[in-house]
Amino acid sequence: DTYKKLVNRQYGQKLSIEELRDSRKLVLENLPEFNSLLISKEYKISEKDFNLCVLFRLGFKSKEISNMLGLTQGRVSQICSKLLRDVFKKNVGGATELMEILHELY
Repeated sequence: DTYKKLVNRQYGQKLSIEELRDSRKLVLENLPEFNSLLISKEYKISEKDFNLCVLFRLGFKSKEISNMLGLTQGRVSQICSKLLRDVFKKNVGGATELMEILHELY
């Protein structure tokens, strides 16, 4: 049900705090490795960055995520580059590369 609600909202308004909380809960309950890596104190990922990762892991594309989080596509790209560099030690790449890495985390 949570995923269906998110799919319906991907081109609409920014997600509410409750919808973001539900999306995080969906991923955290089903993908413990994803959770333990990304919330590790070593990386200090902000809540906004974590939400972006959750939505990527749920299969949404960067344009959809920019709508869902109320960010520009440029900002989404910046966050992706930062996460790739800081968390995954990749000096190049963007949303596609981040999405591929996140989908390998279970």
